[in-house]
Order: sequence, then structure tokens, then C-alpha cells
Amino acid sequence: SLTCDALQATQISRNEYQFTAKATAKEGAKVVNYIYDFGDGKTTNGGATVRHTYAKEGTYTVKMTVVGSEGGSTNVEKTSKDCQVTIKVTPQPTIQVCELSSSTIITIKESE
Repeated sequence: SLTCDALQATQISRNEYQFTAKATAKEGAKVVNYIYDFGDGKTTNGGATVRHTYAKEGTYTVKMTVVGSEGGSTNVEKTSKDCQVTIKVTPQPTIQVCELSSSTIITIKESE
């Protein structure tokens, strides 16, 4: 049997993520491929780990389907709620530069 066990997302940069999938093949089954739907209209076939860069900010639900064979050449596709993850791509921070005199005190706070 073939199962889709997990999908993990790791942020590489502001808009680039690495996705790592985990699938299990038992009883003569074999993992052949992983299909990723990145939630932005783009898909790819790949291995257990792939990277994807998002063109726009937003919230995306990424889904992975594991493709395998069970007893012979029959291809089987499996997915589950464990093999999807939601990510949020945030806008690039705005940086403003201004001239200050030597006696100016500034306070910098992080905001969301």
C-alpha cells in the first residue's frame, strides 16, 4: 500500500519555499513520483524535496500527491490532509532613508 504521510514547508527567502514530502510504500508498493500543486496555478513533478518561488504575496494552500506502483505497473495516486500545508507570502518591507542630525534620537519598532 502507498500512503501520503506529511508535507513540510520551510521558508528560504521572502517568497521562496522548500517543500519536503514524506510518503510510505509497503507490501510491494513503490514510490515513483511526487506531484506538487503550489496553490498559485503552478504544478511540478519532482522528488521528495522541491523549491518554489511565488510571484505575488498572498496565502497559498500547497498540496502534494504521491504516485506509486502497487504490484506491477499499475500507477496509484494518493493524497491526504497530512500532505497539504498553507503558507503566507508577505510583501517586501519598505525602507525609508532620511538624513538625521547628530542629536536626533530615533526609535525603530517592528510591525506586522
